[in-house]
Amino acid sequence: MPSLLNDALAMVREMKRINFDLLVAEGFRVQGFSVIEFGDGDSPERPDFSVVKAGKKYNVQCRHWQDTALSLEAVEELAAIIADRVTDGGFLVTAGGVTADAAVYASTRKIQLIHGPKLLAMLEKAKETITTGIPASFRWGERMSADGR
Repeated sequence: MPSLLNDALAMVREMKRINFDLLVAEGFRVQGFSVIEFGDGDSPERPDFSVVKAGKKYNVQCRHWQDTALSLEAVEELAAIIADRVTDGGFLVTAGGVTADAAVYASTRKIQLIHGPKLLAMLEKAKETITTGIPASFRWGERMSADGR
């Protein structure tokens, strides 16, 4: 029996790659990160993009967004990029599940996995800011003060 979560994630997997990357990048911006570089998209030596927050730099991989289950190889690939670029950690983003060995390996390598409900929440907040141009914290019916709050 299909669930709403599975249906929503199936719709995410149907997105074009560039749209998914840009929406995820916006999801990080909404959380206070700055997106500082985009890779070429498929190079195993480069992250899909990098983000910075509080002086710490992270590599982000979205290229496995259509996989039904994130594999150990995907985590190893990001771990190698983190080591090569000497960054503070990374994020692997997928609309699929995560294998047990991938989850264990990620937890030992400063790699956070974004999938399932966490991914959908991130994309929903990003979609709000992209489609309206209004900060996600804005509440309709409230007036902003002169300083924008």
